[in-house]
Amino acid sequence: MRIARHSYKCSYSKSLCRMEIASNGFITTSANFGNMVSMALGTLFLPFLPLSAKQILLNNFLSDLPSIAISTDRVDPERLAQATTRLRVGVLVTGIHYRHPAVLANMASALDIVSNGRLELGIGAGWNEEESGAYGIELGTIKERFDRFEEACAVLKGLLTEDTTTFDGTYYQLKDARNEPKGPQQPHPPFCIGGSGEKRTLKITAKYADHWNFVGGTPEEFARKRDVLAAHCADIGRDPKEITLSAHVRLGQDRDYRKVVDEAAGLGAEGLDLAIIYIPQPHDPAVLEPLAEAIRDSGLLAA
Repeated sequence: MRIARHSYKCSYSKSLCRMEIASNGFITTSANFGNMVSMALGTLFLPFLPLSAKQILLNNFLSDLPSIAISTDRVDPERLAQATTRLRVGVLVTGIHYRHPAVLANMASALDIVSNGRLELGIGAGWNEEESGAYGIELGTIKERFDRFEEACAVLKGLLTEDTTTFDGTYYQLKDARNEPKGPQQPHPPFCIGGSGEKRTLKITAKYADHWNFVGGTPEEFARKRDVLAAHCADIGRDPKEITLSAHVRLGQDRDYRKVVDEAAGLGAEGLDLAIIYIPQPHDPAVLEPLAEAIRDSGLLAA
């Protein structure tokens, strides 16, 4: 999940919130291999099915979808679905300006099929000016980003749910466009939107998202944004409980595992469904076992 960020769901179910372990990294071959090694070792300690090296590389590839820069990775996507049953794959999040939403919709459907319905599609308006400029991709003003993002959400939803989609917007125009075959998840893979902007981000989230990601902050800040999101849902007659609520929780260089658990619990008390734990760089697999033990000992995990 992803600036590029990598997120690996460890299949912890919890009474207050689920937890993921994530690593924050750049999109390079060396970063992917570093994550491959750390995750391969991590499977010795954490309760999810082991992945082969190729499968871990594929997971990194999917996680880093917003700005793919790896031309040498060779993966067998079919093995991802064959070797795992609970691991979900996705992005947190891909800037919509990197590719046309029609292209993204086709890619999403293909990945949902390959993973047998385990794709989570994280999408955002885009933020990385340095990267966009380096690639020669126009990011635009804040207003332009969100205007384009809102159109893209409509296009994605149409292509992932309808037989044909016709759309006439400022940024995108489609006429009787098809996206076949569609993935197994109905009505479409879950849309995850990250951010906390009250006027545009949360309003778009209320309209289109199945999952909202709070980028981090205190329980009080989370509660305020949660309430703003709920108000936007009420404006359009949507039940806010339909939207999964997640937040970033970061493990610091001091490796204070208790602090991570306490932060997750505090957010959980305000209604958080999913805590995404970011592991500091340089990635060290030695943090995984004590982190898992701290989570287990916290009492947050359901039986």
